[in-house]
Amino acid sequence: MTWHRSSDGASALVALGGQFITVRSILCGASLSAIAVFLALNIGVRVRMEVVVASLCVALLGSASTIGRTWISTQKWAVLLAFPIRESTLIRQTVLVATGVLGLDVVCPVILFAALSADDPGIWEICCAALFGFGAAVLSVIALSATNIRARLGSLGALLVAAPLGIAHVGIGAAFAVAAAAVSLATIRELGTAPQTRRRAAAGSGLLLGELRSSTMALANTIGLVVMSAVFTVTMAGQGFVSPLGMAIVTANTPLNSYFSRYPSTYAVVMAAPRSDVVFARYYLGVCLFYAMSGAPAGVVLARGGAGALVAVSELAACATAAALAAWAMERFRPVTTWKSEREVLRHPRKYLPPAAGLAAATLVMLATSPA
Repeated sequence: MTWHRSSDGASALVALGGQFITVRSILCGASLSAIAVFLALNIGVRVRMEVVVASLCVALLGSASTIGRTWISTQKWAVLLAFPIRESTLIRQTVLVATGVLGLDVVCPVILFAALSADDPGIWEICCAALFGFGAAVLSVIALSATNIRARLGSLGALLVAAPLGIAHVGIGAAFAVAAAAVSLATIRELGTAPQTRRRAAAGSGLLLGELRSSTMALANTIGLVVMSAVFTVTMAGQGFVSPLGMAIVTANTPLNSYFSRYPSTYAVVMAAPRSDVVFARYYLGVCLFYAMSGAPAGVVLARGGAGALVAVSELAACATAAALAAWAMERFRPVTTWKSEREVLRHPRKYLPPAAGLAAATLVMLATSPA
């Protein structure tokens, strides 16, 4: 059978879809858009386009780090490279498919939220924000997945320039982001994990500390969630809304909430060893303390916004405790160990249970401490 080179693009799309795209991932992205629409229509907060652009940059970097870890740093990528497809075509199609996934998971929810809650949103601004999001998605994927360090730094630098331009004027930022994305996509030659991407954790590190030090994906997700939590809480407080939702955002840290599911061999060793409950207790305490520290900026904003220091601390403690308890229970008794790709764990619907538990606990405290 003769392989026609003209079919490289279509063949690459079919191969990428078969390897990385599942019905669950599509449904998960659609559910995020539905949640964004629900929140925009019910919480009543108004966001400015500057906040939308900043949120897109932070969220895209975090999600792109997950794609780099669960797609391009896996054995499946090596299998794809063995296909009779030109490598340059496969690489560009991979970036485009990853951009489509980021569009479904990040750009669409953020743009829908902005369109329904922004201050007098215009069709021009919304379209420019969408274009900015897709351009930034391409830059984020290349910045975190390119093998060549120059390609990484070039894309990251372009994103760092596009962000302030977009904040100052969304149209100019969108034009720059799209142009920079086109240049980066045309010049990229290799995708893969750079040597610095997976660092060895120091001996004796705790489970969570070791994961943050050894995994760029976990670190990027953590920083992104903390920044988004603070920005969201400041935005709501500035409009007179006092809500613990910002605290719950930081507990949606799936790489940490699914630690043992992502490392089934570690789970098997811990369960076979004596005093396994001690390990899981340390895991629970570590997650609880980590979420309390991550949600502290949101707690400070709430305290200064009129909630009061004691109420804010109580809400933060309840949120961190409940979210950590949900994560501990899932990883201790029902870990997801039968998966073919790590992305299946990170995209599992149960990822929403810890933030839901944290939000419910913090809301109960807020209602119990509010004046009658």
